[in-house]
Amino acid sequence: MADAVDFLEKWPAHATGRSYARSQASIVNSRIVSLSEVETKISNLIPKPKFLETLEKNIADRLKDIQPDDRDSRFQIFKEAFQSFIYSFKTYKHFLSSIYQEYEEFLNFYKAEAQKLRPVKEYLWTISQECDERILKIQKKEKPEINSLRREIVRLRDLISQLKGEKLGLETQVGHLTQSLKEEHEKFRYEADAKLLLISEINAMRMQFDEIEVITKHAQIKTNENDDPVLLKIALEQARKAQSVSEFELVQLKAEYVNVMPKNRYDMLMDENLQLKNDFEAIMKEYEGLNESFKLLKNQLNEVMKQRDESESKIQQMQKVSTPRPEWNEVGRKLPGGLTKWLEETVSMTSQEKMHFMVNQFTLQNNENTEFNLNTYIKEELNFIPLFLQTDSTVKPRPMQLRDCLLIVHELWLTRKSEKDFIKEQSLGQRRRLLTSRRLSQVQTRSHPPAGTQSKSPSTHHQHRDVFKSFDEFLNHFFKQIYGIEQIRIEWAHTFYSMLVKETHCYKLIELKKIIDNKVREQ
Repeated sequence: MADAVDFLEKWPAHATGRSYARSQASIVNSRIVSLSEVETKISNLIPKPKFLETLEKNIADRLKDIQPDDRDSRFQIFKEAFQSFIYSFKTYKHFLSSIYQEYEEFLNFYKAEAQKLRPVKEYLWTISQECDERILKIQKKEKPEINSLRREIVRLRDLISQLKGEKLGLETQVGHLTQSLKEEHEKFRYEADAKLLLISEINAMRMQFDEIEVITKHAQIKTNENDDPVLLKIALEQARKAQSVSEFELVQLKAEYVNVMPKNRYDMLMDENLQLKNDFEAIMKEYEGLNESFKLLKNQLNEVMKQRDESESKIQQMQKVSTPRPEWNEVGRKLPGGLTKWLEETVSMTSQEKMHFMVNQFTLQNNENTEFNLNTYIKEELNFIPLFLQTDSTVKPRPMQLRDCLLIVHELWLTRKSEKDFIKEQSLGQRRRLLTSRRLSQVQTRSHPPAGTQSKSPSTHHQHRDVFKSFDEFLNHFFKQIYGIEQIRIEWAHTFYSMLVKETHCYKLIELKKIIDNKVREQ
């Protein structure tokens, strides 16, 4: 940039013509919008210097290749532009250099201040970690109590709904009983009035009967005295009329008072009504007590809900300012031994302790990988070389994770099971065909027995016994199916067996290794 100074003119010696403005501001929809010189086409009376135009163009070209967030590179470009500017204007060089030096000292001062504040930042990060741990402990401590309160709230709600249903049922029952009591009371009043009328009518009839009896006696006495047949006839007619009237009144009374209730039953129903009334009052008192307890529990629930909302808001605020926690369970699945061993060994560790433990595991695993030699292990531990490991060429170990090894073991056992099932089905079909042929031959010999010959079975049973491959042969065939190229197959087979030897925490891998070493039978 300093080379351009030798052939560029100084401003304003070059100002011989006109140029256009770089930008123009205008207001569109109550907002300030910047327009380019092509859009405005407004001439500028003072042209821009060629040195300034070249300097701006050079800065713009260099800024195109830099990301907007790369502040150091942008600062370096403008710093070089300012230095070239100082170098070009020799008259103001001393003054501009002092300004440049002041800015540099000021910038270095603030860099030093920022460096001093770095321990404060680390301290704040440590405080946020401690706050996260405290929040998790508080959540873990209060979670059982909150769950118990929620269960208690649900139970009380069910109890309240049950009591409300019982209250509605009792109110309905009381309404029915009150209505039936009114009806019975009206009926009893009607019966009591009817009884009084009946008693008065019976008394009147009795008095009338007594009068008739007295008249009859007097008439009989007179008849006995006089023995007048006319009087006797008249007395007989009067007696018959009185008898018919009495019978009519008796039938009428029976018809009117046939549905009248007795007094003892009326008293019994009144006692039952009084008992129901007392029971209803007792239930209402119990309901009022339960209602008061419900209100008290409701107030307690509101207080608990407020405390829960406050704690949740505090937790959310702390989560916003805190750093996210790593997924330690996913890390444990990738380590030797799997998630179970990871949880057992890191049950009471902090995040920093878990990180150190993970680094130690990786370091230990790398050391094991570098120190382990499969050929030496086979010579020292085994008396034979498995078929799928036999080779004359050099073997280059390949990296394999525990997850990939477990997937291969799973696929291996599935293939072994499907092979056994296929052989069993094939042998079963052969046995069925053999049995069918035997039955057909027996039927033919019975219908047409040949002379001097005996029926022979087409084949014996031992010729169709189930024959399975040995596990060593099956394992060799399995790796050949997966890896078609022989060199790649033997490399992956050696790597797979090395994983079986090194992994001493996975039960599936230990069991498979014992089967390959002929220490355990496959069944």
